[in-house]
Amino acid sequence: MNSAFQKRCGEFNHDWLKNQYLTALGSWLNLLDGRISDSALERSFVSEILPQWEGARVQAESLACDFEINMSPRTLLNTPPLSRLDDPTKEWLGETIHQLWMRRVRVSEIVSAVLREIDGADQAYGRLRQALCTCSNTESGEAMRSLRSEFSEFRSCCQRVARAFELFPGEVRAA
Repeated sequence: MNSAFQKRCGEFNHDWLKNQYLTALGSWLNLLDGRISDSALERSFVSEILPQWEGARVQAESLACDFEINMSPRTLLNTPPLSRLDDPTKEWLGETIHQLWMRRVRVSEIVSAVLREIDGADQAYGRLRQALCTCSNTESGEAMRSLRSEFSEFRSCCQRVARAFELFPGEVRAA
């Protein structure tokens, strides 16, 4: 079982994306709608919080690409009692259970779906950054109200990334 990989996924999706980033995006939309007033958020959102996506996108893509190798039931052959099997048996058995798992869990489809959502969020982020170039003051919520739809679209895309990550099985299983 690859607890290090599962921890990385949890830290990205649950801890950072859902509990920090999406929460901040929600607060930002509330600020743009005039529902809340937060001068610190107003001054720092565009310069400090929003750009966190750039590094997170790289991390998200890495997690998606690493999923197959880290969560394959083939990894169970590295822990007792299966680790005691001879190498030729581990080789054919590992490949067999890996291929069965790939088909049953539809790993390729899940990974493709996650990567597609990451790409969609990244494209929305790019459009948002481009729109921000036209804004006269990126430390003023009032000046950015006209970009609300771009911020909202990006948030929706990030929510889809979070849901896509939930498609990954949470534990190493043979089926």
